[in-house]
Amino acid sequence: MEGTWGSTGSATRRNVLKGIGATTAAALAGGAVPASGAAETSDDAVTLGDFESGLAGWRGVGETTLDRVAKSERPAAVTSGDHALAATTDRTAGRIENEERVRNADLVANPSLFATVTPGRIPGSDVAISVRFRLHYVDDGLFGDDTGVVESDAQTVRPHAPAVVSWDLRELAETTRADATKLEIDWSPATDSASDSLDSDAGEAWTVVVDDVHLTDDGDRIRRLRLGEHFERLQFALGAYRSTEVHLRTEHLESGEFVFASGSSVPYTVETLTDDGVEFVLDGVEYLFGGEWL
Repeated sequence: MEGTWGSTGSATRRNVLKGIGATTAAALAGGAVPASGAAETSDDAVTLGDFESGLAGWRGVGETTLDRVAKSERPAAVTSGDHALAATTDRTAGRIENEERVRNADLVANPSLFATVTPGRIPGSDVAISVRFRLHYVDDGLFGDDTGVVESDAQTVRPHAPAVVSWDLRELAETTRADATKLEIDWSPATDSASDSLDSDAGEAWTVVVDDVHLTDDGDRIRRLRLGEHFERLQFALGAYRSTEVHLRTEHLESGEFVFASGSSVPYTVETLTDDGVEFVLDGVEYLFGGEWL
């Protein structure tokens, strides 16, 4: 049976999942919403870089140089406002950093970090780009203050495809977040080959555009992005989404399969939990929304 959502309990599921990327939402709710790379910045967001009037305290590290780029020049990459940050290097890897904005931000009250990243193509290569956040903090040790560094998992971004990268800082101790001193965003070739150098001479300059760097208290948005990215990976592997086959639907539970162009199908389950949260399981991977996970 092909369907969207049942009437009972559907409002809760729609509200929780309405921010998922367009492809996923089409499968789940039959509606059109912004794609996963689109801007979704809350009015309460703490801005770490919108680049409308300058570089916002960001600096290039090593051979990475910074400038602003206008929406008229890179309309797809400038996702918020009229300007974004253009980071240019002739290396295959690059890094940018900011101290002032991070020192003045409350990472305890706003532990969800986002940035929109649009990499160019590394000269002579079609490889995707691996993007990470790195957070420096004061570490009060036995022998006085020292500096520690923690980093996010790598997130893969395709060349010329805007993507929202994120980090749930709740995985860090509150003391680490409270004592943050510097934020870095770095990128390198996404490769599984140990023989490939992640930082080498690229032969010529290339640019990564960064926009809308901000903090919020919206943990659900990170999980929506992760679910949207998962669904997009499935489409890349199995072909475009074609239909939803619902096998079971009750007041609090729906399960079935997403069918793709290749004829392959992937199981999903969505359950409304007792604390008003929603558990979404896609192909065996669990995503939790609302409730105690907010």
